[in-house]
Amino acid sequence: MFKVTFPNLNYKFDEEYNGTQYGTQNGTQSIESKNEMDRIIEMIKVNNKITRKDMSKILNIPIRTLQRKLNQQKNIIYIGTGKSGHWEIVE
Repeated sequence: MFKVTFPNLNYKFDEEYNGTQYGTQNGTQSIESKNEMDRIIEMIKVNNKITRKDMSKILNIPIRTLQRKLNQQKNIIYIGTGKSGHWEIVE
């Protein structure tokens, strides 16, 4: 039996970000997530009957990731079921 350790070539360290690693949830991913949520809200405002599948194609993210983001938001709710339902944004 043996163990192999590979260096993480994707790791970037920058003093400008107080020594945090790029791509952490508190770093760039939270910024990307905020931009995606803004785009989701705009899509719902334009068409409140848009499907999760269409949103995921537009944002180029998996449907499961989109669903996770929608579940985290308390101000975006889906009213109804299936094709007869629609999205609402609670202010």
